[in-house]
Parts: sequence; C-alpha cells; structure tokens
Amino acid sequence: MKDFLLEMFKKTYQQELNDDELFFIYTHLSETEVSILFSTRSLVMNLIKQGNLHPSLIHIDGTFKLIDLGLPVLQISTETLEHNYRPICFFITYSESKEQAKTMLSKFSEFMKEKFNYNFLPNFILTDNSDALIGSCKDVFSHPYVHITCHFHLMKRLNEKLRKTENKPFKGLIKIGIKALKNSPNIQFFKHVWQMLKNLWKLNNVPEKLINTFESEYINKNFHWYYKCAFLGKSLSNNSLEPGNNVVKQFMNRKAHNLKEFLIKMKEFLIVYSSKEKITFQIHASVPPKIKAVAEMLVKEKKYYSTSSEPHKLFFLRKRIEFGNDELLKESLELHAKKEKVIDTMEEYFNLYSKFRMVNILTQQCDCGNFAKYSYCKHLIASKILSGELKEPEVKKKGKPGRKPYIKKALIK
Repeated sequence: MKDFLLEMFKKTYQQELNDDELFFIYTHLSETEVSILFSTRSLVMNLIKQGNLHPSLIHIDGTFKLIDLGLPVLQISTETLEHNYRPICFFITYSESKEQAKTMLSKFSEFMKEKFNYNFLPNFILTDNSDALIGSCKDVFSHPYVHITCHFHLMKRLNEKLRKTENKPFKGLIKIGIKALKNSPNIQFFKHVWQMLKNLWKLNNVPEKLINTFESEYINKNFHWYYKCAFLGKSLSNNSLEPGNNVVKQFMNRKAHNLKEFLIKMKEFLIVYSSKEKITFQIHASVPPKIKAVAEMLVKEKKYYSTSSEPHKLFFLRKRIEFGNDELLKESLELHAKKEKVIDTMEEYFNLYSKFRMVNILTQQCDCGNFAKYSYCKHLIASKILSGELKEPEVKKKGKPGRKPYIKKALIK
C-alpha cells in the first residue's frame, strides 16, 4: 500500500496534464499521520471562474465513512447561482482538527499563488458550526471576509435540543424567533432583534440553559447566518454543503473503501466533475416558469397593496394572511412608512414584518428569503409585470409523462 501511494504521489501539477487528470498538491505519510491534498486543473479553475463572475465564495466541509480506516475527507468547493455543486479540491486527513484544516487551506493557497498566480482570498466562506473550520480560516486568512454558516446545521442542532422534555413546550416560540433573526437585513438589526427576542424568551420562561447555549453558539461566534449577510443569490440553507458530500457518497456507493481503492475511485469522480457541463458558470440565474406563473396570478388577481406615502413600494401579503382585510394591514403599513423608528419590542417587530413582503421598485429588490437566496422571487417578477418590463411573461407548460426509455446510458450498472 505504501509503495503504491508513494508512486502515485509523484504525479504533481504539470502544464502537460489533461484538464481532468488528478494531481497531488501536498502529501505527508507517517505511521500515525496522513495528509493528501489533490485536485484537477478543471476543478481549480472553478474557483477562478466563480471569483471572476461573482464575489468569491468557498465552502469547506468534511465527511466520514468513505475510507475504511475512518479517515475524514475535507473538501473545498463552490457553487453556481443556481446552487449547483462545484468541487475545487479534496483533502484526506487523519483528523478533522484545526491544524489539519489550516494545512489544507495554506497549502492550497501556496499552490494557487505559485502555479496560477492567483491570490486565494475568498470574500465569503461557508462552513457548519465547527470550531476547527472557523478557527483555521481565521488563522490562515488575514484579509476581510464574511464567515457564514448554513441554516440546515443550525436547525439540526436546535431540533435535537428541542426534543428534550423541558424544551418541548417552547418549540413554536423558539422557531418563530429563529425566523425573525433569519430575516435581518444587517448585523446591527440582527443584534437588536436578538436582544428583544432574548427578553421575550425570558418572559415566557424559556429555560435559561437553552437561551445561553443558543447565544454562545449562534449569536456570539465569529460567523453570520441571516439571509442578507451574503450576496444576493447565495443560499444559506443546506443547498451548498450537504449535497456536495452526498454527491461523493453516492459515487462511492455509500461504502467505505481502503485508501488505495478510494483514490482510484476519486480519479473516476474527478474525470466526471471535470467535464464541460460540470464546470460551467452563469452570470444570471434563470427564473423558473412556475415562479413567472405565480407572479402573473398575483397581478391578475391584484393581490398587492401600495401606499401614497411610499408609491415606489409594493406590499404583498405573506402566507396565511387574509387578503382584503385592509384594517388588518393599516397599522403595519403605517409602521413601515416610519420604520426609521427604533423597534422596541418583538410585538412591534411582528406587526411590521410578519404580515407582508415589500418590493422596492426603484432598487429592484424584495425583502423575502427567496430573493436573498435566488436574486429573484415571485414578488419582484410581479412588480416587473406591473411596470411593463415583463409584458407577457413566457410560461412553459409541462409536458405529459411518456413511455420510459428502453436505452440506458453507457457504463450504468
């Protein structure tokens, strides 16, 4: 095994290599330590392409159960505006520790500078709530960047805590508070909402241990998780991290391989993910026909409001809010027109933000979560239809399901 690996590790980056050929960036083997960093030219170019089209964004995550020795596999990846997974490099290591994560980031950074004259300085870094990954980024990168974490991992940990008997009665109140924090437009607003929410939880006898744990894990740490902490079109759900790991696991048939088998399989995986359709990036995300159809319905049925005090804004009711009850929205719309006023309580917050979504026609932005995630939403499309920018939005009809094909793709078992 050792002889095989040492022979394999001789394949380092050369200009003559094909774009889909695996090469090793850094390797270290001893009786107790393993560190193997590898990629292909096409995958490395994914990072450069993404940074040229949009703010530079990377994901860092680890997965287990792919190697029979229990070795974790860390990966750096990125995504398209339609949230398609794009791997960059992989790192087999003996420990998912801060030191090993630092080794991966620093060695990859040195490689990019030496071979591609590219400064590896991401504007946004997405990880789960791992102290090792958060700390390693802080140690390696000295430039200003925004560290973000995904809602999937946050809600997964929170749901585990809410299963406890003493926390169950407060499940609804906790989740409503999370939504309020998630919709914050900036860090100052986020911190202000947290202080109001913390007081509300205490008044309703939410266990102090749960409040303190949540504050230390998701408020005071050096990362952000509200919708608008990243650039428009960046998802903060699990659409970035988890499917990337899942793609690798599926390719490995969800089985643990020995190190030699794993590297051979990864050579095949990198060839697939270095193909043309797996390295493309788009400048704008395409709007699905379903969203256009819903937007057209909103306009046709006139399910929106406007006010004389803010004629450049349109207000669309949120789900479960009855349309046509003007009295219900009167106070909220008046508050919105005076929203420079500091919100003092969570009751004022819900009156202001929980009944409608607002589109600013001048800035072409909406305050809903889908707009932050995709850079478009049904509310914005509806406003464009009303303004005449989209006079007749094309809505494609779904084709009827036909007979299943007899021919399968080659090499599918």
